[in-house]
Amino acid sequence: MPQATVTIKDLPALKKAYKKAIEENKDYFVYRDSELITSYAKYLIEFLEMEQC
Repeated sequence: MPQATVTIKDLPALKKAYKKAIEENKDYFVYRDSELITSYAKYLIEFLEMEQC
């Protein structure tokens, strides 16, 4: 799978995909044709939210 480049613009869609993965109890999910580990996505979302400030 290709690597995903994630920016602040991706935050709403990434949060939605992360929430769905959590609800489905998945360890990873596909976002923009790349697999993301759910626990890593949590920290990525937190980082992007801090960058918004």
